[in-house]
Amino acid sequence: MFALSTIVVIIKTTTMEQYKMTNNQMIKQARQQLNTNNKEAYKRVMQSNLRSSMSSRSTNAFIKAIKEDGFSVTFKQEII
Repeated sequence: MFALSTIVVIIKTTTMEQYKMTNNQMIKQARQQLNTNNKEAYKRVMQSNLRSSMSSRSTNAFIKAIKEDGFSVTFKQEII
């Protein structure tokens, strides 16, 4: 029984790592919304990325991408 539960934990750990996304992957996913002319969805995804960024490097990468896409970011990290 012990060996079976250990195997299950190992499988869960390896599958969770599949869902980690890099900054570039998250930006690419948001830009897919922009390419389909869905600006509101793009803004929601990028605002979510900004709120969840854990480092200044990630935050700066998202802000740079937002500016490249023709939007601006307010002090409160709202996209306009």
